[in-house]
Amino acid sequence: MIRSLTEWQKQVKAGLVNEDTPFEWDSHRAYVYYCAAAICIVQFLIVHCGHPYVFVKDRFGMQIRVALTYLIYNKALRVSSAALRTTTTGTIVNLLSSDVYRFDVALNY
Repeated sequence: MIRSLTEWQKQVKAGLVNEDTPFEWDSHRAYVYYCAAAICIVQFLIVHCGHPYVFVKDRFGMQIRVALTYLIYNKALRVSSAALRTTTTGTIVNLLSSDVYRFDVALNY
């Protein structure tokens, strides 16, 4: 479509066509319809191929996050009292929140 309009603008600049004359869509109608159909087909493919990929990726990231949270929680429950004195609550909360979240976000890249 852009090519068709660009050719018309070139004809106007060259003086072959007056600027006031309307663009002739009849000569380029089939090309415009093909471009519109191609845009619709590409959008259809994006919806039916891209979205399932994003869903599976996000679901897998969530499964990783839940599994790591489970492992950290179980480890925190089994740690001896001597080790608990050296580990602060903030460290465990940081592991459960921001550090595990990084695994979830890492799948985007």
